[in-house]
Amino acid sequence: MKELLKRSLWRGILLYVYVFLGGCLFYYIERKPERNQELSSRLLRELQRGFAVKYNISINESHFRRFAQKAFDAVHVGTKPDWGIFTGMTFTITTLTTIGYGHITPETSLGQLLTILYCLFGLPISLLTLKTFGEIVSRIVHRIVCVIEKRVLCRERPTNIKLKSFFLTSILMFLTLCAGGLTQKYVEGWTFTEGLYAWFATLSTIGYGDYVPMWNLLKGKGNSLNGLWFLLYSLSLPSLAALSVVSGLLNSLVEALAEFRFHLTACYKNVKNKKRTCQGRQEELILRRVLLESYREAKYKEGNIRPRSASV
Repeated sequence: MKELLKRSLWRGILLYVYVFLGGCLFYYIERKPERNQELSSRLLRELQRGFAVKYNISINESHFRRFAQKAFDAVHVGTKPDWGIFTGMTFTITTLTTIGYGHITPETSLGQLLTILYCLFGLPISLLTLKTFGEIVSRIVHRIVCVIEKRVLCRERPTNIKLKSFFLTSILMFLTLCAGGLTQKYVEGWTFTEGLYAWFATLSTIGYGDYVPMWNLLKGKGNSLNGLWFLLYSLSLPSLAALSVVSGLLNSLVEALAEFRFHLTACYKNVKNKKRTCQGRQEELILRRVLLESYREAKYKEGNIRPRSASV
């Protein structure tokens, strides 16, 4: 129990130090010379002056702010999707995969309670499904590594199979992210960095929601049958396949860590045995030297005694 508490304490300290360093790093990179509230006030004043000059009317600041807030609310409502079967399926997919972009959310109390009950039963099913798909990916990669080791490299007894499977799955995960970034670049006109960032946020189930892959294309399809098929083939299947690769990577990581610990323990035991052997040899050499010196002393004494006895 003490070891567990000590390990938890050190890991908690490491986590908080890492969080602090990350916060400082992102603050240094993302900070702006002007705060958002100051920028908003300045833009509103410029908009108010432009509005007054263009339409030749005078309006005080408080009335103009209310007008701007209503205009913002009207624009914001227009960007939110209407609920339908298509929207509901998109919401359930992003919910059960724990991505949670936040671009579709229930607003009624009944819908929020239903989300809780729906997830209580749906999340275990989703996690078990992804776990099973991940095991399939891990076994396929494991077989590929075995085939390469035996048939291509001609090794009768391949070693470190799980570690090699982990590295191969990591390469597959990297290629999946790159494919997602390129897809967003040529399909939706994003930059490669934005597409890579969006798919990483998706596959890591962080789901910030600032970039939602394929959402602009999906909105244009509406709630028609073609839209549902497009949802199935453009979002559901690719996301499920990519999340299966993530699950396979996690499975490979667990197996690779177990294999690495086994090798590390074996190496530690070998080193310990070698030290014991070396210590045993040193003790044996010391004992031999002691015996040899005592033998020489005995011989020397015997040689000194014999001549005296002869002279007598």
